[in-house]
Amino acid sequence: MKNQLSTFSYSWLEKFLRFANKMAPIVPMREATKNKKVIILRQDVDLDFQPSYDVYKIQKKIGITSTFFVLTTASTYNRGF
Repeated sequence: MKNQLSTFSYSWLEKFLRFANKMAPIVPMREATKNKKVIILRQDVDLDFQPSYDVYKIQKKIGITSTFFVLTTASTYNRGF
């Protein structure tokens, strides 16, 4: 039997996010408080915006938000500019 956790798919991610949102509200970092149980999603955008945009579209479909962190300076960024 193939290990389902070893293969990423956007449909699996959507199912996981729907499940997580039932456990506690998923909110951006700015809405987290110490006295309320929430889930904070952090999206690291390092080299390619497209996967982050695809995840954003799933989140929008579900009605949840996350906090995106965009790497703006690194040796892999700005190369050749």
